[in-house]
Amino acid sequence: MSAEQASTTSLRESGRMCSSCMSLIALGDWPGGERQCSRCARPKSVWLRFKYEHGDWYVEFLDPNWMMVGRKRRFDHADTIRDMISRTPTRLDLAARQALDSALQNGEGGVKLEQTGEQYAKLKH
Repeated sequence: MSAEQASTTSLRESGRMCSSCMSLIALGDWPGGERQCSRCARPKSVWLRFKYEHGDWYVEFLDPNWMMVGRKRRFDHADTIRDMISRTPTRLDLAARQALDSALQNGEGGVKLEQTGEQYAKLKH
């Protein structure tokens, strides 16, 4: 490992560098460990689009500019999509839940999700 990589790793692991965008963070009262800057930790909006084709559910995530984030995913059951939505900070009201159920029955639809910075970073990889 080169000296530059070693210093970047130690800065990130000590909490002095954002683990997502690699910008420097003022240490302040931080006990140590990786963390994200305020820009990366802020919730991110993505559009979850799904479609049922040939016995499988295909899911893709789009950013606000309608560019695909990460890769397309394939699932066997619609319940997996519901579970995925429930793990985000997104809170669906009654009308949104009914629209989601209707879209799942029709085999195609989408939902706007709020994700934490950490979830968004995992989604991109």
